Amino acid sequence: MKEYVVLVTPYGSVGIVGAEHGISNIILTRRTVRQTELLLAGLHPDAHNNPNLHKGLQSQLRDYFAGVPVRFRVHVDFADMSSFQREVLQACAKLGYGETTAYGDLARQIGRPKAARAVGTALARNPVPIVIPCHRVIARDGSLCGFSAEQGVDLKRQLLEMEAKGVAQTKGRRRS
Repeated sequence: MKEYVVLVTPYGSVGIVGAEHGISNIILTRRTVRQTELLLAGLHPDAHNNPNLHKGLQSQLRDYFAGVPVRFRVHVDFADMSSFQREVLQACAKLGYGETTAYGDLARQIGRPKAARAVGTALARNPVPIVIPCHRVIARDGSLCGFSAEQGVDLKRQLLEMEAKGVAQTKGRRRS
C-alpha cells in the first residue's frame, strides 16, 4: 500500500511517496502543504497520507534542507525504471554532498562515453531528486541546465550553493 507525506522546507514543499519497503517518488514544489497533498493524491490515487512515513528519511531531509551534509539511507524502488536509468541513477547516488560532475563524466563512469544526452534524459526522469542527487550533475561548461522541480534551475542553484556552504562549514570545524 502506497503512502505519502509532505514536508515544509525553506525551499518549498517536499512530497514523499512510498511504502514500507522504500520510496518511489519525491516531488519538490513551491506549493503549500495542502496543495502538495492534493497533487500527490491525484498522482497516486491508491496512496493515503501517513505523517509517519519513513520518519528517518523525513529527519534526514530536514537536516539536508537546514544545510547539514547528509548521506541518505533509504531504499529506492527502482521497479518502474529501465536498466539504463537504474544504472545512471545508481551512479549519480554515489556523488557526495557538495560534489558535482558533468553529464559526460557520468556517462563515462557507467561505461557509455557517448551517452551524455541519454544520461541527461535519465536524470530528468529521476523520481527521487535530492535522495538521488541529480542536481549535482551539470554541463561540462559549468552551466546548470535543467532540474525537475517546479522551481527548476533556480532551485538547483540554491541547493548547490547551500551544499557548498555546508562543505565550507564542515572544513572550518575540522581545522579548529
